[in-house]
Amino acid sequence: MFERMPQAANHAGIPWYKRRDYARILEIMEDRDRLPTTFDKWQGRAEKAERQLRREGRTPHRVHIDPDKFVAWCTATGRNVDAKGRAH
Repeated sequence: MFERMPQAANHAGIPWYKRRDYARILEIMEDRDRLPTTFDKWQGRAEKAERQLRREGRTPHRVHIDPDKFVAWCTATGRNVDAKGRAH
C-alpha cells in the first residue's frame, strides 16, 4: 500500500562548491591544508568520490555550501569550520 522510502544509509552527502566560491572556501576552512589548492582539482576528486559511492550502491547528494552562510551556521551551532562541520 505504501511505498518504502530508501534507507538513509544508502545516501551520502558530498559538500559541493561553486567555482566562484572556491577561493573563499579556502580562506574560511580551518582545514584548508586538506583541500585541493584549485577548484578543478577539488572538482575532480569530488566527482571521483561520487562515482565510488555509486559503485558501492549508494546515492550521492551534492550539498552546496555557501561560504558565508556556512561560517554563520557553524558559529551558531558551535561547530568548527572544518571537515566535521561539513559532515554535519
